Amino acid sequence: GAPACPFFHSSPNMSKQVMHWINRAQQGGNILGGRGAGLFGGIAIALGLVGFGVYESVYNVEAGHRAIMFNRIYGVMPNIYPEGTHFKIPWLEWPIIYDC
Repeated sequence: GAPACPFFHSSPNMSKQVMHWINRAQQGGNILGGRGAGLFGGIAIALGLVGFGVYESVYNVEAGHRAIMFNRIYGVMPNIYPEGTHFKIPWLEWPIIYDC
């Protein structure tokens, strides 16, 4: 008869490979293989950290608002930031946004 799913054609080799992946995953192994998966994981972690760093370094001052910057070392900085996107140093600085 026709396969249950017309987009997925099963073969004995494919089912053996899937069972092999399931067994490796159950044993805590890496289903993608040795070095390639480790490299992929390392790249994924690095990209995640870079993305998080960029996300934490940017802030927006909405229309009708202004911002001042508080710095952990120097306290309140003298600059007033207008509307728009601005950068900050994560953990060291954070904006105080107020309505004007």
